[in-house]
Amino acid sequence: MAFIELTPQMTIGELVVGLGTLALAGFTAWLARRTSAEVHISEEQMRLSRESIEALDRPFLVLTHYSREPGIGITQNLLLLRAENLGRGPALFESVRVRLIGRDARVELGENPLKGSIKVIPVKDGWDFRVPLKEPLNEGMRFTTEAFYRSPSAREYMTLSDLRVLSNGGLEFIGHRRLNLR
Repeated sequence: MAFIELTPQMTIGELVVGLGTLALAGFTAWLARRTSAEVHISEEQMRLSRESIEALDRPFLVLTHYSREPGIGITQNLLLLRAENLGRGPALFESVRVRLIGRDARVELGENPLKGSIKVIPVKDGWDFRVPLKEPLNEGMRFTTEAFYRSPSAREYMTLSDLRVLSNGGLEFIGHRRLNLR
């Protein structure tokens, strides 16, 4: 079976129409590939635009000392913390997790004080809260806090903070790192 069969009965007009049809099919295929590539580029540009808008209003929630006295961070099995929004947009604070990280496992140390509610923390503002501890924290212990929050556009973040218990019951914050979750 031949793709194109030329016979003596064909007219020049039929040949021209056949070649024209093949040329039109080839041009249509080329145009479809080019349009698909341009659509992909447009979608990528829209995604980058959304991300840049989000970056302008992105919250950055960090946990610091609750008390104005830095020496008081732990009292009566309560961890006294303050969530501060250092970002450029409001943070919808959803939960906090306090964990002791050891070689074998991550041990949950505290209970989430938000318990299913959401606390809105405006830009350059904060909220003081207490985390009831399941176990006492002793001098020199290192642990982490994980603050889960999102932006008003529903982008989800977590700030991971490393801490160490000082001899006076205070806390030393070793570092904060924001992670994009979704």
